[in-house]
Amino acid sequence: ETDTRDKNKKGIWAINALSTEDNQQARDALNKLMGLPHRVYVYRTEVKGVTYYRIRVGFFKNYEDAAKVGNLLASKYQFPKPWIVMPGPEELAKYHP
Repeated sequence: ETDTRDKNKKGIWAINALSTEDNQQARDALNKLMGLPHRVYVYRTEVKGVTYYRIRVGFFKNYEDAAKVGNLLASKYQFPKPWIVMPGPEELAKYHP
């Protein structure tokens, strides 16, 4: 994924709604979000030998749209503040339609 400090960058954006080491917590969050009109998926990654399950919601044409939906999801489902990301090519190839 790409550093998201440049919010004006053109590309495809996604919401990282939740990042957890707990597989069951990730599945529960995924199930809560499955009715959304956006793609919802689990992006599994390892950081320093620790597996994280990142619940992602996408895809958006700009940062602002992703942030708006992300903030609504955080409020509705009591998730932490969303982390808005630009998924990398491997993630897009696997999950982007």
